[in-house]
Amino acid sequence: MEKEDVTGSIETGKSADFIIINQNVLEVPDTDISKTKVLKTVLQGKTVFED
Repeated sequence: MEKEDVTGSIETGKSADFIIINQNVLEVPDTDISKTKVLKTVLQGKTVFED
């Protein structure tokens, strides 16, 4: 099985590893990117951190 068969996108059957952050870092000024906070971390479909 290739790595891209189980990771790399959000699809049924793939490992759900992702974070949710409080702002869109593509839309805020560069000087505000460092103020980004992680709100939730999900690894293999399970929440491992939530603020």
